[in-house]
Amino acid sequence: MAELSTLARPYAKAVYEYAEAAGDLETWSQTLALLGALAENDSVRELLSSPAFTTVQQADTLIEVCGDE
Repeated sequence: MAELSTLARPYAKAVYEYAEAAGDLETWSQTLALLGALAENDSVRELLSSPAFTTVQQADTLIEVCGDE
């Protein structure tokens, strides 16, 4: 299996290019830092890997947890 960094690289590049074009690097940086912190949380990882929740339910829960962040 490919390394996670190899898989993530094109997405990271796309986000950077989008944020730079929008002139909003700081907001995107903060958002990605928040999502990174959430990804390290055991409860969040369990939610995201559970087949008991639909993708929509998972996304809605993350949006609720993040609030206005």
